[in-house]
Amino acid sequence: MTTSREDCDQDPESGRDWRVGGLTLPSETRRTFYGWPMVGIGFLTYGLGIAPAYYGLGIFASSLIADLDLTRQQIGQMFGAFTFTYGLVSPVAAAVIRRWGI
Repeated sequence: MTTSREDCDQDPESGRDWRVGGLTLPSETRRTFYGWPMVGIGFLTYGLGIAPAYYGLGIFASSLIADLDLTRQQIGQMFGAFTFTYGLVSPVAAAVIRRWGI
């Protein structure tokens, strides 16, 4: 099928045709790329959500031991339970996100 230039849809901003692999795509079929915004959201979610609790234990362990009258073993057991619970919930969360989205 031969297509003339008049038959091709063009980008409304630049007036250029969308060409992918030798095919001309109409401008309404072009999808927005959300990759980098999702990386930023993931960075913020991880950095503000789980990272302080997971990686900050060493900073707060001495205060927890002194204030709550705990041993280092008890602090380690709490951290182990936290990590184990997080590991159990993660596949469930992934299945929910895959099924219904975010």
